[in-house]
Amino acid sequence: KESFAWTLETLNETIEGSATEVMYGLAEIVEARKVFLFTGCMAVVISYIFMFALDCLAFPVVYTALTICVVGPVGAGLYFIYGAFHHEISNGIEDAGWNVVLPKAITTSDRNWDIIVSILCFLLGIGVACFWCCKKKSINFVIVAVKATIRVLYDVPTLILLPSLNTAARAIVLILAMWGLALVVSVGEVASYDIHSWVPQGLARTFNHTQDERLYILYYIFACAWIYELLLALQQFVVAYTVLIWYNAPLNNGKKKVPCAPIVRAAFMGLTYHLGSLAFGAVLLAFFRIIYVLVTFFYNQNKKNQDEEANGVVKAATACCCCCLNCFEQILRYLNSGAYVMVAVNSDNYCQGADRAVKLMLSEFVAIGALEGSTFLFQTLGNISIPAAGGYLTYLMVTQLEQFKSVTSPDYIAQPKVIAVVGGLICLGVSVSFMSIFDTVLMPCCLPS
Repeated sequence: KESFAWTLETLNETIEGSATEVMYGLAEIVEARKVFLFTGCMAVVISYIFMFALDCLAFPVVYTALTICVVGPVGAGLYFIYGAFHHEISNGIEDAGWNVVLPKAITTSDRNWDIIVSILCFLLGIGVACFWCCKKKSINFVIVAVKATIRVLYDVPTLILLPSLNTAARAIVLILAMWGLALVVSVGEVASYDIHSWVPQGLARTFNHTQDERLYILYYIFACAWIYELLLALQQFVVAYTVLIWYNAPLNNGKKKVPCAPIVRAAFMGLTYHLGSLAFGAVLLAFFRIIYVLVTFFYNQNKKNQDEEANGVVKAATACCCCCLNCFEQILRYLNSGAYVMVAVNSDNYCQGADRAVKLMLSEFVAIGALEGSTFLFQTLGNISIPAAGGYLTYLMVTQLEQFKSVTSPDYIAQPKVIAVVGGLICLGVSVSFMSIFDTVLMPCCLPS
């Protein structure tokens, strides 16, 4: 009993101490507004420095990555070959009279599997090398496309704010949609039911809906999903049309002379001349999204049924439907991005733009695939290096400046590591805004001159 009481007391003290530390850390985060304001500005500067470095080092970065993709698999293949014939190699060295003890390789411990893995690694390295030699033109196109993306961000800096603005607009739409859904659900007849099965006593209220009212609710959910997808479509169109404005802008002393407020102009064009095309693409995605949610709901409901009467065929069928619908939705979402670019460039309707986009993807699938890979590489580098640099500089600032490290200062920071972590998260948010534009500008950069 005494041991249990001591353990319980120690646990309570630990919980109370942790809660106090967390509350103190949150209070210090709130008080460190000056630091976070400076960190946000610093994150923007670091992001532009990263863009400048990427503009200068795009060729070395791409070809270094290709070299690693060739040398890495070949080196792994040699390692597994060494592991497969380690015994024979050691005996040969011993017979030659060399006093050398070779370390044992950590492999699958099966010679046949080591040989198979080594062959696969060699084939992968040879395949990447063949792609490097045969598709050098496409690789150079990738580098030019990345440089063009950076030039767009240089000349149209307001484009970086577009993902954040669109996210805020979608968040507002979701909040209003939830509020409206509550109003629509409340049109049903109010009824009370006893909840003594879950609690000792009490009553709860529910709504009984007619068949027409259930259809109204379903239609309202579909309309909200449609509006949500329409906002995503508008963002893609605005970026594509802004890139088109930049591409057609005249050069002035080596710099594009972009008209004033290109994003506003692109949004106006999308909401007036091309709203029907954007709405048509959005309604397709909304339709498949609603079906996917319904099938997922049926699958989860059937999965919860652990009785012997649970239908395994229904589980398998709904799981396959969920997988196929999700796959088709992702393909359609990718094709939509290309269709919106064609709508912006050629003023096509949605069907014509989708047809042009499919033909372009089929004719330039190697270049587009290489561009997707390089985009992922640069986004990963940016989303790692920018927050790391921002968090480290924030830590140096709060630990080296007298304003933040002096105990007598009103801006004293007692937990610099916590502030550095929050500063890194702020830099991550800024870097995501910068890096996400690569994906959106991907298709406009693939358009032939």
